[in-house]
Amino acid sequence: METIKIKISKACEIEYEVAGVKGKKCKDLTKAIDTIAGKVLSTKITGEYCAVETENKHLTNKDN
Repeated sequence: METIKIKISKACEIEYEVAGVKGKKCKDLTKAIDTIAGKVLSTKITGEYCAVETENKHLTNKDN
């Protein structure tokens, strides 16, 4: 399941964590947050960001 946890401090600093998203898709999900937040102070990349999203392709033998 794709989730985004967002924390906003009393000083209006926004911190968020994306989970359940593989590859660079997480950046697409967080574009709006980054736009609202303005200046991004830091970014931490997780193992999920580096993972490649795989597709399940079933090959069928048409001769059978």
